[in-house]
Amino acid sequence: MKALSWQAQPTNRTCGQTCVAMLTARSVAQVCEEMGRWGRAGDSGIWLVLQAHGLEMDHAGAGRAPLSATPAILFLRHEDETRHWALWTGARVLDPGCGEFPTLLAAQERWAELGMTLVSQHAVTPRTGPVPEWLGERLALYRRNGETSPPEPGDIEHIAATALGDAELVRAMCSAVARYPESSAEVAVLNKEAHRRGRERVLAAITAVSDEREAARNQECRP
Repeated sequence: MKALSWQAQPTNRTCGQTCVAMLTARSVAQVCEEMGRWGRAGDSGIWLVLQAHGLEMDHAGAGRAPLSATPAILFLRHEDETRHWALWTGARVLDPGCGEFPTLLAAQERWAELGMTLVSQHAVTPRTGPVPEWLGERLALYRRNGETSPPEPGDIEHIAATALGDAELVRAMCSAVARYPESSAEVAVLNKEAHRRGRERVLAAITAVSDEREAARNQECRP
């Protein structure tokens, strides 16, 4: 596995995709596209995409046992019960939302300030066997389910609609989300419409947000 470099999550719900992007040396936009999810991604989606790129993730996890020299995806839980994903490189922590930390202790101190605790670690290693025959079908199903799932406030669909300059679509999405789950079908239609009106501009919006955060972080790190 190549040396891992930190990337910033472009939205507050793309920490999982960003961890996958760091592990596979790809952009967050590419991973979002592959998952079919521009918002929250679960451990099953992370596992599937890593499998597709020749990596094996320990799905069961190892609790909060001492970390080893093996890279691992870290699962954290906030005091409000929301989830967060970060990455252990084998030597340091790359948190897509909080930055890079030289030690686990340094990361844990920051997480404590934010009300987050480490729940489990999931080792990531190169896959030794052949590509599972079922992988393509399961990944395609996961992607289709993501493309029709209701967007949540703050998800990339809202950024997309704003990037397209479609205020009416933004209002319709916000209204539909407020009525979820009763309007899940309507949200799905709006979601597809946002993608139909400009997938390339959506990806550009993600990249722009990521670039802005990276530039701001670089500026903060300068002496």
